[in-house]
Amino acid sequence: MLASDLMNKENELHYKVRTVSDLIRHVQTRESESKTPNYNLFFGAGCSVSSEIKPAGVLIDTWLEELYERFNSCLPESIDIAKEYFEKNHSNWYNRENPYSSLFEKMYEFASQRRRFVEKEVDSKLPAIGYAYLTSLVGDRYFNNIFTTNFDDLINEAFYQFSNDRPILCAHDSSIRSISITSKRPKVIKLHGDYLFDDIKSTLRETESLEQNTKEKLIEFCKDFGLIVVGYAGNDRSIMDVLDFLTKQENYLNNGVYWCLRPGDTINPTLRKLIWKEKVYPVIIDGFDELFAEMHSKIKNEGLDFEANITNSKINQIKNKILESSGSFKSNEFILRDIEGIKKSNDTQELSGLFNKLKSSESNGNFSLNDFKTFLEIEELLNREEYQKAYNLTEEKYYDVKEGDDKTRYISMLISISSDMNNNQNCLKWCDKLLEIDPHSNFYIIKKSNCIDDVSTKYRYMEDKVSIYPERYLLQNEAASAGLKLLKNNPCTTEVNNSILLKYLDKSLKLNPSLSNMAWKDKLEILNRLKSDEVNKSDVQDKEEIKKIDGKIDELLLKSEEINKKSINHLDLKIAKLTKSESFGELRSIIQTLYEIYKTSSKDQRDVVNASLNDIFQSFPKFNKECDHKELSSYFYETHLTDASIKDNSELLISKCSYFISTKRHVDKARSYLISALDCKDIMKNMTQAIGLSNGLDRFCNDKLIEILKKYRSSIYEMYYYEYMHELTDPLDNLPKCIEYLEKSFSLGLPATRYYCQISYVFVLTGNYQRLIDFEALHRIDLESLKEEAFTINYLYALKKLNSPDFNKVHLLNISNGSNEASFRLAAFAVLGNDNDVRRILSDEIKISYMNFYNYKKWPIIPTELIMQFEINDENNEKVA
Repeated sequence: MLASDLMNKENELHYKVRTVSDLIRHVQTRESESKTPNYNLFFGAGCSVSSEIKPAGVLIDTWLEELYERFNSCLPESIDIAKEYFEKNHSNWYNRENPYSSLFEKMYEFASQRRRFVEKEVDSKLPAIGYAYLTSLVGDRYFNNIFTTNFDDLINEAFYQFSNDRPILCAHDSSIRSISITSKRPKVIKLHGDYLFDDIKSTLRETESLEQNTKEKLIEFCKDFGLIVVGYAGNDRSIMDVLDFLTKQENYLNNGVYWCLRPGDTINPTLRKLIWKEKVYPVIIDGFDELFAEMHSKIKNEGLDFEANITNSKINQIKNKILESSGSFKSNEFILRDIEGIKKSNDTQELSGLFNKLKSSESNGNFSLNDFKTFLEIEELLNREEYQKAYNLTEEKYYDVKEGDDKTRYISMLISISSDMNNNQNCLKWCDKLLEIDPHSNFYIIKKSNCIDDVSTKYRYMEDKVSIYPERYLLQNEAASAGLKLLKNNPCTTEVNNSILLKYLDKSLKLNPSLSNMAWKDKLEILNRLKSDEVNKSDVQDKEEIKKIDGKIDELLLKSEEINKKSINHLDLKIAKLTKSESFGELRSIIQTLYEIYKTSSKDQRDVVNASLNDIFQSFPKFNKECDHKELSSYFYETHLTDASIKDNSELLISKCSYFISTKRHVDKARSYLISALDCKDIMKNMTQAIGLSNGLDRFCNDKLIEILKKYRSSIYEMYYYEYMHELTDPLDNLPKCIEYLEKSFSLGLPATRYYCQISYVFVLTGNYQRLIDFEALHRIDLESLKEEAFTINYLYALKKLNSPDFNKVHLLNISNGSNEASFRLAAFAVLGNDNDVRRILSDEIKISYMNFYNYKKWPIIPTELIMQFEINDENNEKVA
């Protein structure tokens, strides 16, 4: 029987049919105060068709033809003949009531094969317009829980692209038990698993039973809610048995089950039997997109707002996809109206980079032609770097805006221009103006936090905001980030400690456990810091404490793996752990996994995969010299990463530069990649690495780096600007300026350990031994608390050079025997005059990375005659005679 047959008044089930208007009326009658939804949603494969995922019917027909050919060595004359053949000759495995599952299992015998097939089918698919309506309705809490048999990630992608809500995603039975029915966060529960897992339920045997936790959760969520079923044919015995059971229970599904069907859908016997139940009503719809378009229009009385995410590249892909498919919705007035709105937004989309800044201000998007002309005028001033004129014009327009109208776009522009002018006081003033408009906005709170230069002040500000809004995970993350920066800058601070930061991050992960939450990575970093602190203690190590921290790290990795073991975010966590522990064997396995993911990834996703691979390969030089990684590194940097594919990626160009020095010992080629990196627009993100490589290679492009740094000075913190200028200034040419930059950076927050290390190196490099000794006497109390090994070595070297009676070998012997850093052991042996030990460590270090040759060559403590024994001829890769 077809669903259209239900519309026939002669049909015995006609009296049960309900309209879309009936359904909308029931959805609207929720509790007004609590905004508790009346219904859960249940989505099947039909919801994904308009997102260009092949429907089950198309796959069934394809598999029928292919399997028929396998068994008969020829194609069938028709699909019906193929069906008849399998019903008659292969009834032992072919199920006419559920052909999809039985055919799927016969086509792909192994679970891993089925997973890869599904992965290929859903890869790079974008959510259709119906999902935009859905997320908008969920945002206003007309719905909160979505069950689905689908393997694709369209629902979650839709929330990411169209909404600020981040749903709890459960795709594994073990993760479903902890989901609370009272949680206000949207929940997406995948009844048959996720395509990233091998244990997806897709075969006949698998779909005949639900995992226990999943079954119990489905039953629990049907107690106080009704159910709206869309795009689901009812072919899974496990699910239909549960629904059949629930319709017989007095206290379940009291708001009813509304089963949405398109006119051409086939109603199988199991579904027909269910529709006869008292609580179940069929609803004839045009399709998934059409249903939610009408529901959205009549419930919210407004169209879609795509402008909220206008700067997102994927949202533009989705918009273009919707416009391309507009011909499919000619009969639906609600979708056609919104498509016209999308066209209009495309026509009036930002014509300049300035508009991207405006949209990030969360303004309402209504601006006049005069406003537009003003914005272009302001941008022209900015392009000419006439910042004060641009600021004055913007401020004038701000005060011209009538009371009650939207002023946020002008305020955001004033913040941006103030940042360009390096006027932090004005940035904070205008941030406060934004907060006057909406003091509860996460966006504005974090915007102000980003404008606070002083790390201690930033942390106290976020600490206060977290106490006011304890349920906002983004603020928990921002507080943890500020606290971590404070701790790095001043390890002796009493304002914050690692335990406090872990509390912030644990709270954040409780509020939003998705792997997109940066708290996962930050928590791992802090746990690694705690472990490093224990390992570096000068007294006997507390092995039990180290073991306890390792347990917490393993627990974190296990939890992320349960969410999605093939997620790049999970793999990045494993990489961060393994590169710390130098677990080369496990990293080999991850490399292979990442290459497999790369093969089926979109262009944007490939960039992400390459970044993860690069993190691994850049960590290899730290590993033990016996770790044979050269072949793997060679393939990645010389074959996989083609020059054309990374021409605009400064991070990967710099990594290739590092590779050709460290592993290939090919200096000229390394320099060419560094020069290419300096021309990339994103070079400021990788300035630290670029400066390190340039300095190592005899400061060969420091002038160019200074030029870039001055050009982009307004985009970075002053502390970093002066630190970079210090590193780029040769103390042998201009010692006063070099020290001036360092002192300025220290006054703005440069960590004390970094400051003392650099100042001692500069004094040693320039032969100012007495100045270093005097400096130590002046800062002795601070230095004793920091126990900075590099400073100690340089200081003792200065004492030895001046034949001071204060020179004491004991400190050097302790460092040479106990330091975790090979460079410090090497330097300590050098000051002690133990040439054999110096040669041994130099040999080991340079075998690991030839970049160490350049780094050690710059340190006067290392005898020149010893280091030069390891110089390699760039042309033939052999030692210089």
